[in-house]
Amino acid sequence: MLTPVTRYHGKPRLVDLHRALEAMARHCREHGVARLAMPRIGCGLDLLQWGEVRAALEEAFRGSGVTVTVYSL
Repeated sequence: MLTPVTRYHGKPRLVDLHRALEAMARHCREHGVARLAMPRIGCGLDLLQWGEVRAALEEAFRGSGVTVTVYSL
């Protein structure tokens, strides 16, 4: 079991985002999810840079067969 490192009142670190995206990609593969849509997570109030988040998304979902669509709100 993973120990949470980010609290609801804290800002996520890029390493936390990587872990979450890898878990999401694994969940999608295990449950047959073929398409996923999301906003630019971590880039608003959390202050992560979109270029780093995009790279983390691409790495986590590479070869997964899941099509990820990211929307700007």
